[in-house]
Amino acid sequence: LGDTSLTRPAACVYRTVQSRQQLVRLTGSNLAYASSIAVSAADGCIFVAEMAANRILRYVPRSEGHFYGSVFAQLSGTMGPSSVAVHPTTRDVYIAMQEDDKVASEGVVRVMDSTGQEKGYIALDAGAGVTGIAIDPAGATLYAVVQGSEGGKSKLCSVALA
Repeated sequence: LGDTSLTRPAACVYRTVQSRQQLVRLTGSNLAYASSIAVSAADGCIFVAEMAANRILRYVPRSEGHFYGSVFAQLSGTMGPSSVAVHPTTRDVYIAMQEDDKVASEGVVRVMDSTGQEKGYIALDAGAGVTGIAIDPAGATLYAVVQGSEGGKSKLCSVALA
């Protein structure tokens, strides 16, 4: 945080083009703190968490290596999404919501289906600052890194997924 902001969005995401051995922009250079990227193994969609704008962007692969981008989810109520992960089989999108422990006592991971419809959330009682998430390759467990309160040590939490 601090390099980009809502008033000075300057982040971007790059991708490689293997056939041409090139590095090209996936996004424009106007993201307000791009905090995480996830790729869906099922369909190749790329999800970008943009923390300061409190939203998730989705880039859908098209022909010839092009991508179509749009706002997948406009979120509210927290500092913003700190991390994003895609379930390997259901294609559900898991979104870690960053919050300060002064205003919340538990962390939240929101769950949306592949069309952007909210399915629910997972509460983590280890603290409010969820800084990273991942799903194991089998899709059975969600792992979350939760920042300790008042700058304390981070904790690794795991949650079984149904």
